[in-house]
Amino acid sequence: GYASRPGSTMCSGVTCTHSDCCQAFGACGNSTVSCSAGYVTKSGSTTCSGVTCVHSDCCQALGTCGSSSVSCGAGFVRNPASTLCSGVSCTLGDCCQAVGRCGSGVNAMLPCGWAYVMRTNATMCAAVNCTLAECCQATCVFFGCPTGYPAKNSTLCPGGPETCSKSLCCANPTCGTGSSLNYNGWGIGTCRAQKPADTPCSAYPCDRVSRGSFPVAWASADPCSLGAADPRCSVGWSLVPCALV
Repeated sequence: GYASRPGSTMCSGVTCTHSDCCQAFGACGNSTVSCSAGYVTKSGSTTCSGVTCVHSDCCQALGTCGSSSVSCGAGFVRNPASTLCSGVSCTLGDCCQAVGRCGSGVNAMLPCGWAYVMRTNATMCAAVNCTLAECCQATCVFFGCPTGYPAKNSTLCPGGPETCSKSLCCANPTCGTGSSLNYNGWGIGTCRAQKPADTPCSAYPCDRVSRGSFPVAWASADPCSLGAADPRCSVGWSLVPCALV
């Protein structure tokens, strides 16, 4: 902890003593050394390498996230390896940031567009800044339903427009929306009457299927009409309107 004084140093008497010829090493607490950016000052009691302290004696480099063993848990993303920590040892706050959430914080104003819906803030993104693909959910407005299939435009698709589908976005045709014929009234050659308008069809159109024998005598597979055997056809094989009861 001492350094020899120069050989030309005069002693206090004929015989030199330790204090005459030896000078204590400096301490960082008494030093005027100023640590540069990226360094932190060591303890004031730190003994320097000589009587006069230098930067390397009293300054220690800050830790970086690249050399740190800090582990970021689920819901956090690690800062770049070059990130300087607040001290020699890094902390979770130095090296880890919470991932972004849709509609929250810096991601609150993502420009999703009129035909999209912002996902809830429970949706976590892959990084701090969310992407449109992560947070903007397409609606069925993007899908064009075939003729006769009512569109469910407000229904959400799983992701982008490419995830919209007919089964998701299009309601099945019904006897009220999918048929161009009016069954109510007279039956010719058989008893026929239209089923309730909300009766679903398996395909469009729901129109009656001709049996070919008579111009208006239709097959029993017709999804939107009641056949002669149906109890609601009270008159049976007659030329009068069917009864819907």
